[in-house]
Amino acid sequence: MRYARINDAVVAELITLPVGVDINDAYHHEIAATFVLCEDEAVEQGWLYENETFSPPMAPPELTAEEKRAAMPNLTARQLRLGLLHLGKLGGVPEAIAALPEPEKSQAEIEWQFASEFRRLHPLIVQLLPILGLADEDVDQAWLEFSQV
Repeated sequence: MRYARINDAVVAELITLPVGVDINDAYHHEIAATFVLCEDEAVEQGWLYENETFSPPMAPPELTAEEKRAAMPNLTARQLRLGLLHLGKLGGVPEAIAALPEPEKSQAEIEWQFASEFRRLHPLIVQLLPILGLADEDVDQAWLEFSQV
């Protein structure tokens, strides 16, 4: 007989007892009470159990493009510069920074020269992309590639 141990409406464990062995004989009654008979062979750990019915867990919601970008790994200054070089945009960075109004221009110059690491949604990155003529999707792909370099 197959049993599922339920914890907070989730299958925490699956066990199979030999034919003729009762769950109450195999476990202390307090533990045995956490198990329910599970005849559905498809049920796995992590499934939901509600109203005496097993169901697979819901898939996590699809992340938005912005949420995916926020979760991207940080790049070192070297990785970022290599990525921009690969995209053919490294030489345009000084001009793009110079095109910003003050005080953003001075802040961008300091960030560009002295930051050791950049987040994908770092304000400097977000400001410079449109000036450099880069699409978010192209940067996303290069960002992930150069996080491995």
